[in-house]
Amino acid sequence: MRKRSDQNAANDRAADSPSGSVPPASSPADARQRICLAAFQLFGTRGYSCTSMADIADAASVKKSILYYYYDNKEDLYQSLLVESAIHLRNLLHEGLRSAGFAVEDVVARGFAGVSAEASLSTMADTILRLARENRESVRFFLSHIFAVDSDRPPCSAVPIEQVPQTLIYAATEAGVQSGELAGDPRMLESLILGGIQVSVIRHLRSPEQFPLPTGTGQALVRAALRGFRPDVAGQPGDADRRAKQGGASRRVKRISRA
Repeated sequence: MRKRSDQNAANDRAADSPSGSVPPASSPADARQRICLAAFQLFGTRGYSCTSMADIADAASVKKSILYYYYDNKEDLYQSLLVESAIHLRNLLHEGLRSAGFAVEDVVARGFAGVSAEASLSTMADTILRLARENRESVRFFLSHIFAVDSDRPPCSAVPIEQVPQTLIYAATEAGVQSGELAGDPRMLESLILGGIQVSVIRHLRSPEQFPLPTGTGQALVRAALRGFRPDVAGQPGDADRRAKQGGASRRVKRISRA
């Protein structure tokens, strides 16, 4: 069920309230923000089945009546968080693309044809990692939803949030292969980049001090995925020097052998 706005929730619930009253005008937004933060944290760390509405109300420091004022039940709250996460991630990705000079409307309508695959992939990777730095609990919830067994999450009719970045990243890799900027299987490259992003995020969530995800991490990750780590890959810094040294070493070995 779709999350209610503060005003719509007030209008919907006023008639059902025994006294016909609604929460004070200054408190609903703050209360609902605390509810969402608490739900993100508890669902993300305990899972769906081990989290109750009472647990969320206690963690948010609100009465259960306030919790049910906004959400019909636990599944309604969980679904609302999924939709919120999907919209937030999609908006951030679009903002990141715009800030890098991409016309998002064209990208959505026609894909990434005519733009740099590496630049677009780097922008998206950095945007997702920035989201993890700035919204740790909601991202933890995001990952717990993706990796949870079906028995530990409700049957979700909400937006499949795991497909939000996947769709854009695959579109960029496919366009790069079609244009000749990249080579190989675009689906394999998409999996490689997404896997690198997920591992980086998981490490950050477990140990943010050790893995802080500084700006530029996404760009470095994409560059490594596209170019690899082999020293003889064309385009790597110092390739010419390395090949010259390797050639010189080979010639010396041959001279020694002949001697």
